[in-house]
Amino acid sequence: HTTFGAITNLTKENQTLSNDLKNQIMLLARKGLSGQLIAEMCNCSSSSVRRTILERMEPHYRVAKLPKHLCFDEFRSTKSVMSF
Repeated sequence: HTTFGAITNLTKENQTLSNDLKNQIMLLARKGLSGQLIAEMCNCSSSSVRRTILERMEPHYRVAKLPKHLCFDEFRSTKSVMSF
């Protein structure tokens, strides 16, 4: 009643895609290829491609903190309702 997984330096623990395969996925993604095409070329699923890209992508739109000054502008929108 026990399970085990192989431990190797080719993959992270409890993962099946090798680090080299993930690097290849990222190289193909940078060339603008679709996820399905990358999956076919790398012999993996398109969800694995999507998961790898999201795992290794660094989001540029998030900031650690808000700026010191914020500016909001109120205006009258439809039916005399105020919006900002």
